[in-house]
Amino acid sequence: MDIAPDAPADPVQPPPAVSPVATSPVAHSKSSPRGSLPHPRLHPLKLGGAKESALIQYADQAMLHIQRRFAKRGNLEDGSQTDVVGYHDFAEAATDMESLLDVIWVSGTASLQVPYLLSLALLAVTIIPKFPPMPRQLFELLGKLDVAFASLLRARNVETGEPLPGTSEHSRLVTTTEKVRIRNLVGRTRLCVVSVMDLGGYEEDEESEDDERDDPLTDTDDKLDGIGIEKPELDLEAMVESGGHGWEMNVAEVYKITVEELGDMMGDTPVGMISDD
Repeated sequence: MDIAPDAPADPVQPPPAVSPVATSPVAHSKSSPRGSLPHPRLHPLKLGGAKESALIQYADQAMLHIQRRFAKRGNLEDGSQTDVVGYHDFAEAATDMESLLDVIWVSGTASLQVPYLLSLALLAVTIIPKFPPMPRQLFELLGKLDVAFASLLRARNVETGEPLPGTSEHSRLVTTTEKVRIRNLVGRTRLCVVSVMDLGGYEEDEESEDDERDDPLTDTDDKLDGIGIEKPELDLEAMVESGGHGWEMNVAEVYKITVEELGDMMGDTPVGMISDD
């Protein structure tokens, strides 16, 4: 499927079998902007089947599209002379990455979720330091990745407690090699976020707070067939701390649930430290 030059922000559409549906978010603290993952399919996609192939094609094209828009960041031409328009800010990149994350999660297929989420997390930590920080979008994206990785490590949704599709009580969805890769990405991302947030100069949405209260649904029409994915409303006043910008707690909680899962499984060695075992 070719990426249409006149529609650079909408390169591919997810297969119907894995299109996210609107879900009610799990309640979170208003000071923790963690978006909820959509509800997955009841059963994993059939190995080697047409639906699995369609998802792989979509995910590969979506990853490529994100990479190309990132490479052309700051190039804001309308697409008439280039096949993609570069990202203007981190919010645009985060929107594309979240849309892909949602589709991958809905597939309910761990054999695809783990490698694609690893690739997406690596792409995120590459993109994050290249834009002025936008805390809400940053922590929503990393919060969803955190829940996804932790759920795969536990073989159970860490927010709802529901078993993941196709799993039993003793299922293991993540290999030791994949755990090490997740662990390394977690450590790298945490250091990256500390560095980026320490620079300050935060950018926020252009929408007013009144607009956000009036419309709690994030409009993802361009990405997911017009289906909105509900996200929690933020109470910015509650996040403002004396003498600070209010995001310190969120920085400390980057990949917190995943760190806990990895600690239980890999000897509680702090992330970023090398064990002698």
